[in-house]
Parts: sequence; C-alpha cells; structure tokens
Amino acid sequence: MSSTYTCKHGSTEILTPRNYHTWKADIMVFITCENGLEIVLGNEDPPLANVSCAMRESYKKRLGLATGMVYSSVEPSIRAIINKLPDCNPTQIWIALGEKFNTAASRSGRQQIAKWLTPSPLR
Repeated sequence: MSSTYTCKHGSTEILTPRNYHTWKADIMVFITCENGLEIVLGNEDPPLANVSCAMRESYKKRLGLATGMVYSSVEPSIRAIINKLPDCNPTQIWIALGEKFNTAASRSGRQQIAKWLTPSPLR
C-alpha cells in the first residue's frame, strides 16, 4: 500500500498514529476544494425533503466525496477503527479520529506539543 494519498487537489502522507496534525491540515484543504468541509465538521445538515432534487444530489455527492477522501487517506489499521463506528458518516469519522489522535497522550499530540515548545526563529 502506498504511504501517500493523492487526489486531483494534491497529495499528502496517509494518516498514521504519528502525523495526525499534518494529515488533518492537508485533507481539510482537499475536502474544502470539493465543498465538503462544512459537512465533515458537522456544520451543514442534510437538506430537508422538500428542497430541490438538485440540492439533495449536490449534498449527497459532497458527502460521498468527503467520506471517500477521509477513508482513503488513512492506513489500514485506522480504517479498522473507522469500520467499527456505528455510523460511517464523515462527521462521526472526523470526531473519532480527533478523539483518537488529537490528544496529549497520542504520539501525534506529543509531537505537536514538542513542536510548539521548540523555539522558532519565526516566532
């Protein structure tokens, strides 16, 4: 399996337990390019039944693209975590990945904290 996820908007390393913060920043850009970030973040609800078919289809397409991008851009061990979720919508996946890898106890979280604490000539 490749260690890189590539789409028409660019490429990034697939998500591993060590690179959550970098992966998250990159994949958010890709999902934004497909107008799906608000869906992933849980800020856009599915359209009501009485809206036009075109609006429902647009949402469905963006939902599918966002779900596919997130799922396809993680290593197999992380896909196993996603597959255990009761609802595999991108918002639930996003939350679960954040809870798993965006903590001070996670390897990625510790690396990010160390990076913040390291003096930088740009600060």
